[in-house]
Amino acid sequence: GMGGMGGSTKRMASMPVYEPAYEPAYEPVYEQEQPAKRRRSEMMGAGAENWAGAAAGNGAGGGGGGSASGGGSAVNGQTKLLVPAQCAGAVIGKQGAGLRGIREACGVRINMLHRDDAPHWPEDRIVTFQGDFDNRKAAVEALLRAAFQADPENTTLKMLVPQSDAGAVIGKAGATLKMIRDKTGINVHMDSQEILGERLITASGPVSNTASAAHWVMWSIASREVAAASQVNAAGYGRNAVVGSYNYGI
Repeated sequence: GMGGMGGSTKRMASMPVYEPAYEPAYEPVYEQEQPAKRRRSEMMGAGAENWAGAAAGNGAGGGGGGSASGGGSAVNGQTKLLVPAQCAGAVIGKQGAGLRGIREACGVRINMLHRDDAPHWPEDRIVTFQGDFDNRKAAVEALLRAAFQADPENTTLKMLVPQSDAGAVIGKAGATLKMIRDKTGINVHMDSQEILGERLITASGPVSNTASAAHWVMWSIASREVAAASQVNAAGYGRNAVVGSYNYGI
């Protein structure tokens, strides 16, 4: 018994400065974040109605509402997608049950424009999501899965982003768009021409890849300041610096 005690004393004595410095700096952050994430998954398990209500409560404070996970997650904003007209019925569902299900499960405001309201996209229907970052991310994936349920391996993401956000998605010398392609493993393309103040982003592939592309496009817009800093670092430290910093906070 004594030998064991002696060993532990010696071990503690060998790193007196390191341990106290490490514990307070990192542990409290971790402890605060984890229960919030657990609560969120419990809410989802408890039923869509509760989760939608909780999300609405979060957003009630305006832009300040949102998730507790930090980073870009609490950014309240809008995401706009185009869905092929022939897939609209699959998304809407019987008596609107499909759209309602996404709204309640993901805690977003969702709106599908009538064809007459978007005559410049005759083949597609415009769908907009409003809510915090995590909720919109989940809703975009749910929408893609619903729209392409007949063939989830062959999906097409069409996303409309404001012209003012195009630079954040492209990045300096195309660095951000290249990062998105590298991370998703599919070709993500942004049209050079704007239509009514918006740029079209397209990507095709399995639903997990196109949903990931949507997520990274949203993230690049939400985190443009982080992205700008990353690109400055990238100039000095090469591509790995970009990948490392882009992983942060996701």
